[in-house]
Amino acid sequence: MEECEILFKYFGYLCLFIGIFFFLLNFNKCLINISLLENNYKLTFSFIVDEVSFKFFRILMIIVGRVYLFSKNYMNKDLFSNRFFYILSFFVVSMVLLIFFPHSIFVLVGYDGLGIVRFLLIDYYGRRQS
Repeated sequence: MEECEILFKYFGYLCLFIGIFFFLLNFNKCLINISLLENNYKLTFSFIVDEVSFKFFRILMIIVGRVYLFSKNYMNKDLFSNRFFYILSFFVVSMVLLIFFPHSIFVLVGYDGLGIVRFLLIDYYGRRQS
């Protein structure tokens, strides 16, 4: 349980730092193409960073950082706080897929990831006895 508190603390501060640091930067528009070649197969995907997605990412990082730091104190007696940490991290990955990747496959994976995260959070809190 102590290692999970450390994860919440460091990921919370890291997300806050990223969000606040990115508020100092100005971004116009950037398109990054990545090609992966293996044998005869070529996989190409794009990564778009524009002003709107960059602002959304900054806000996401600040909110997620605060949730990590709040969860460290709020869930210190919870036996399965590491499970909550992984669910929250999966949420961040799904949101980043939705924000930066323009392909419909990544959008579907991002939305499906958010749906899975919602289900896991409901299941996580639904098992507690009231």
